[in-house]
Amino acid sequence: AKPKWLELSNVLSGWGTKRKEQMKNYRGYVEEGLLKDIDNPFEDISHQSLIGSDSFVDKIKREYILGRDVNDRTKTDHTALSHLQSSFTFDEIVNLVGEIYGVDPLDILKRKSVYREYRRVLLYCLSKYCRSTMSLTDIAERCSISVSGLTRSRDKVKKLLKSDRELEIQLKSIEKLLKENYKQNNKTQ
Repeated sequence: AKPKWLELSNVLSGWGTKRKEQMKNYRGYVEEGLLKDIDNPFEDISHQSLIGSDSFVDKIKREYILGRDVNDRTKTDHTALSHLQSSFTFDEIVNLVGEIYGVDPLDILKRKSVYREYRRVLLYCLSKYCRSTMSLTDIAERCSISVSGLTRSRDKVKKLLKSDRELEIQLKSIEKLLKENYKQNNKTQ
């Protein structure tokens, strides 16, 4: 006897009246899905080892990762942990994005900003670089947006990065300045 989880009648029941018709229709449905461009589920893996919703990742990072001593870890862990612990402040990111685009940062922060694309980039950068100092809820609140609006905006930029060369260059400029600021701040400490 086959296991209960292998029973096909529940799955096939909506695909026709006769078994042969059900199998044919279901096969067509599956094959059609295989032809579509499907998002890679591994792109949503956060920091290479945390899988879950943004709020879950935030909670785990705050409770278990960020308080750990960097010196107690292996070299691979050390690099990842150092990166997590060296997150930037909200104001640093806002000012830097304003600087890159030559716009007053407060104008980009406005909910109904005329700089919608710059705001989207800002939201992406905030959710990427402020995650150890702020939760997504806190970031969204400071930007006068819902958490789902923040994550949709961030995900839209992620998707655009695959095809928009200019956006990729802008983000690389922002990352370069962040690295320079980080190195400069660590030299003075």
